[in-house]
Amino acid sequence: MVSAVTSQEGRLVTLHRTYLSLDGRKADVLAPRKLMPYPEGCKLAGCAIRLAEARSELGIAEGIETALAVQMMTGTPIWAAGSATLLETFDPPTPIEKLTIWADRDQSGRGEKAAQRLKERLARRGLAVEVRLPPIVSNAKKVSINCFPMRAMPPEIPPSPPLRKGGSC
Repeated sequence: MVSAVTSQEGRLVTLHRTYLSLDGRKADVLAPRKLMPYPEGCKLAGCAIRLAEARSELGIAEGIETALAVQMMTGTPIWAAGSATLLETFDPPTPIEKLTIWADRDQSGRGEKAAQRLKERLARRGLAVEVRLPPIVSNAKKVSINCFPMRAMPPEIPPSPPLRKGGSC
């Protein structure tokens, strides 16, 4: 799967590759996800993988799979940042009035922290921002919103302790 990573202005910065198996799952290779090198002078901070046209309400998720799942469940345009680091630096286009951050919950707490920092930064600029997190699952290394049906998602879940060790959902 190849996705364009674009700047806030919609300019192509680089490509994101995800290697898939024949059944559509991430391929069992050393690095199933990879950002391609980008031109000197370009930066990834603030960029996103645009999966739909932005409207007044937009969602942003860490990964492409989460973004696609949430977009299918909600009908709201959702973009993917590509990583927790890039989620934290995301800069939405100007017509956006409300941003929903669909955060991942992982043992390190990195996804939640990135979402909270993004929320705080954009709220200071006057943007309406909401963070949505998946429920806590014990023995999970990482939990994404795409692991759950939409009816299981409360409007906002406060940060919680990191998950116990184990696999992902």
